[in-house]
Amino acid sequence: GLTWLVKDLIAKGVSVNNAEDDFLGQPLHWAISSNNIKTVQFLLSKGAGVNTKGQMGKTALISAARYDNFNIQKLLIQKGAKVNAKDDYGTTPLHNAARGNLRLCKLLIQKGADVNAKDKEGRTPLHEAASNTTKKGQWKVVELLINKGANVNAKDKEGMTSLHKSVRGLNIEIPKLLIKKGAKINTKNKKGETPLDLAFFDKTKEFLKKQGAKSGK
Repeated sequence: GLTWLVKDLIAKGVSVNNAEDDFLGQPLHWAISSNNIKTVQFLLSKGAGVNTKGQMGKTALISAARYDNFNIQKLLIQKGAKVNAKDDYGTTPLHNAARGNLRLCKLLIQKGADVNAKDKEGRTPLHEAASNTTKKGQWKVVELLINKGANVNAKDKEGMTSLHKSVRGLNIEIPKLLIKKGAKINTKNKKGETPLDLAFFDKTKEFLKKQGAKSGK
């Protein structure tokens, strides 16, 4: 399989930190995207840099945090992966994990991940978590981030709060939780829009109005 192929290539002199593949980048990133923990372990044992940056400035942990592979994520952290590393877009492992990986969020925060880290667009992990309203149980990620100190009213470069991001879906669990935790219901973004202006479904609009939401227009 993949591990045999990688071993063969390394035996032939291919560098474990080779980043010539424009799409997949280094062998370590390739093994992560294939969810192959044996190859990841082998590459690390051969000196693959756990914090070496690949394409778009991504470290192995930033890449791994996009996938559902907790054992690989845990291994990378055990091997010294920096939990607050940023790629070229300012994305941290926690930004990626916040889209729906509760276990990884807990581990990253336990290891010192910054819950208020901002990417180059000004988005925090809470913005990412609040945007993913379709994932079942996603409110648990939102609650964890807030309980660990995430700023519920942080704005990105467009003036969008997590509440602005959360009201576009049909699920009102996340907007309800954000408001309960202190989200300002009538905050305007740079276009002058409040969360009510961005709510797509009638159910969400009705819920917001009951909480005292007003249009910014």
